[in-house]
This record gives sequence, structure tokens and C-alpha cells, in this order.
Amino acid sequence: MSRDNPHIGSSFESWLEAEGIVEDVTMAMSAWAKPHSLIGTWRRFGSAGPIYEIVGKGEPSTGASSFMRVRVVETGEELAYPLAHILDDPKVG
Repeated sequence: MSRDNPHIGSSFESWLEAEGIVEDVTMAMSAWAKPHSLIGTWRRFGSAGPIYEIVGKGEPSTGASSFMRVRVVETGEELAYPLAHILDDPKVG
């Protein structure tokens, strides 16, 4: 007896395309797998915060969070910033 599931192979990718978010999702997945791919890119803290550049990987943490080193453009300050927050912040440029 065969039960065909109409959802197998259905188009999550088609939905992503319809929503216009394929590129964003692909980049986010890549960033989680290879955070070094973000180095040299620019983002903004929230919708109106200062701009920062991602300059390196942060120190390994014992918790679940991964960190990256960022440099705040206005002040030159470098700090560890959670990767999850970076992926939520808007891209600049």
C-alpha cells in the first residue's frame, strides 16, 4: 500500500522565492555555517544605530552563542558582538 505525501518535495524554495527572501535566507545559513564569510561586511546596530564593520571571529564561547569582532565606525571601538544579533541587523552598502 502506497501513501503519497503531497508535501514531500513541495516548494519551500518556491515560497522563499515568492517572498523575495531567497538571498537573505541563503546568506544567513551560510553565515551560521561559515561566520568568517561576514568579515569585511558592514551593518548597522538596529534600524538607526551606528554603523559597524565585522572585522573577525570572536573568541570561542562556552555558551550557545557565537561571537564576532566588530569595529564601530564612529568611535573605532572593537568589541565582541553575538552572531545572532549581526544577522538581525540591517546590512549597509
